[in-house]
Amino acid sequence: MSTDYLVLTHTPVTLDNVAEALAAVESSLLIRSDSMETMVIAVDPKDDRPSLWLEPSQHILEPEELARLLGGGVNLEPFAFWTELHGPTTDPQPVASLAQSLAVMLNGRALLMGGSES
Repeated sequence: MSTDYLVLTHTPVTLDNVAEALAAVESSLLIRSDSMETMVIAVDPKDDRPSLWLEPSQHILEPEELARLLGGGVNLEPFAFWTELHGPTTDPQPVASLAQSLAVMLNGRALLMGGSES
C-alpha cells in the first residue's frame, strides 16, 4: 500500500526541482534515478531503503480520466502537466511534504489521490 499524490503544474517537474524541494523538506534523503531515467527514488542513506518514488511528469491529455483518478470534482485548469508521487503508508509525511513543496515552488497544486488537496 502507498500514499499517492498528484502534483499539477504548468511545466514538467524536473530532477532539479525534485532536488531543491527535497532538500527543503527532507534533507537526509538521497535522490536516485533508474537506469532509463523513468523514475526518481529518494532513499534513506542509513539503510538504502526507498522512502518515496516519483514518476515522470505527464502532459494532461485526458482531463476526464485524471479527474476520475482524483475522485471527481477537481478543476485541472490551467495546469498542463501532472506528476505522481508515492510513499509508504507507514510514513506518509515525506511524500506529502515533497508534493506540497513542489506545488508551491512550481505554482501548482498538490492533491492526495482520492480527491483532497494538501
